[in-house]
Amino acid sequence: MPLYQDLLQAGYQVITLNLRGNGKSDRPHELSAYENDAEAKDVISLGSLIRLNNSLLSNPYPSLMR
Repeated sequence: MPLYQDLLQAGYQVITLNLRGNGKSDRPHELSAYENDAEAKDVISLGSLIRLNNSLLSNPYPSLMR
């Protein structure tokens, strides 16, 4: 991931996410697990949990968006 490396070299901390239903990890099989902006709420909850300040969210693969 060139973007990841560039940001690290510029002194930024980088957090990558494997959202539910993506990647090779386990995934919920019930449609209800994806309703009501569930993935967005996951990201917001993570940010709160780790006390993330002054953050920039980016998708390095916009062509893969559903």
